[in-house]
Amino acid sequence: MREIILSGSLKGIVLPDLLGFISMIKKSGELVVRRPGATKVIYWEEGEIAFASSTDALDSLGSFLVRNGVITEADNRQALAQVSPEQRQGKVLVQMGLLKPKELWWGVKHQILEIIYSLFTWQDGEFEFTETDEAREERISLNISTPSRPLIAVLT
Repeated sequence: MREIILSGSLKGIVLPDLLGFISMIKKSGELVVRRPGATKVIYWEEGEIAFASSTDALDSLGSFLVRNGVITEADNRQALAQVSPEQRQGKVLVQMGLLKPKELWWGVKHQILEIIYSLFTWQDGEFEFTETDEAREERISLNISTPSRPLIAVLT
């Protein structure tokens, strides 16, 4: 089942209220937020944030790791050359010996948080929350409950 249950403009609702509402109704689904040049998706499981993705190249795992001094830009380019639909960049970086699995988990977790935090700066854009009953298959899941565990607490 896929059903759009909420959509609108960020000019009409602030992101914290939108996130709080989705958490309160305890739905699973995808919150897609768009503006020209970028689309970001927050994936929810029973009212908790589980994962996030972005079409913005600056939000990619490799770019995040370069910004944080974990890998070099050359490492990033080398890993990207090996990425395929079956082989994600994080796995490639571990296979190349540039990251340990624990470092990969840290990187993905903080990359996801950075994607979510970046949405707080968006003053305009459109959003759509689609309820789904199928779970998203991700090995790394945040499970952040917005009312009981503020996003900032995850960083500490």
